[in-house]
Order: sequence, then C-alpha cells, then structure tokens
Amino acid sequence: MKPELRSFVRPLLVVLLFVSACGPSAQVREARRAQYAGEYSDVFATMLDVVKSRYHVAYANAGSRLIITCWEYLGTVGHPGDVRPWVGVGRIAVHLEGGPPWRVRVQQLVLSGRTSAEMEWQPSQMRVNTPELDDLSVAIYSRLRSHAATAATSDPTTDIGLTPIIKRIPNDGCPDE
Repeated sequence: MKPELRSFVRPLLVVLLFVSACGPSAQVREARRAQYAGEYSDVFATMLDVVKSRYHVAYANAGSRLIITCWEYLGTVGHPGDVRPWVGVGRIAVHLEGGPPWRVRVQQLVLSGRTSAEMEWQPSQMRVNTPELDDLSVAIYSRLRSHAATAATSDPTTDIGLTPIIKRIPNDGCPDE
C-alpha cells in the first residue's frame, strides 16, 4: 500500500472501529423504539410476513399477538476431546404489545444442554439485543415505517415473561435439521 494511502486508511479504520463499538446504529435504535398507529391486523400481518421471509415459523397467533420461530441449532460449546459437548438451541419470539400505538418486541430464548432431554433443566437465557435480532427489528420497522407513530423513549431491554410460553410451543411443522 502506498504511504499516502496508509496515512489515510489507518485513521479511517480507527474511526470506524470506534463508531461501531459505540452501540447500536441510529436505525437500530429507531426500530427498537418504534410504535405503530395502523390497524392491528395490518401491523400483525406485516410483522408475520417479515418473520416468515427469514425464518420457519412454529407458531403465529394474532389473538395472542405472538409469533414464535422454530428451534434452531446455535452451535456446540465444549473443550477439545469432550465426549459430550454442550449444545445450544434458540428460537425467536416476536410480540406485538400495547395498542394503539403498537410496539414490536423481538427476543430470543437460548437453551443449552448435553441432550435434548437436559435442555429443559439447564439455565435458559432470554436475549433482546443481538445483531440477528436487531436485523429482524430493522426489517420489520422498514416494512411498517408508513404506520410509525411517536417513538417510545427507551429501547426494550428486559425479558417480558415469554420464556414459559416459548418453551411450550411444539416444533410441529418445522423442518428437521
């Protein structure tokens, strides 16, 4: 690389790294905080369409305002040579709350265990802020932007108590991985 380019590229990379480390982008914050004033059926149908375009859906019920994806394999965790490594699975829940204005909440339940039977007994974790969930929130927001109302003042950062429901939904109709 030419010296004059190197002197330009290094500071640019430092600035980009700093900006990316400062938290979610303005678009992600806007998507997380968005509220929608449209008809409930339109908002839910659009939300479901976006989720179906990205994931297999195990459960979608407009009456309960809830969409749950199929369980997906997230990977294994273990030490080299571990005969039975820990396995992680996760599923995403998209919930429409309030109304009107409506607010979309996107969360992921992650379970781990050594066997499928142990999954229920291991500690679970509900995640609300990951790049994958942010991408889904932005995709939903992009499709519902025309229904946008006054934004909420904070990002949803807490579990809203869906873990028992998410665990109970069977994987019926989901593809075998």
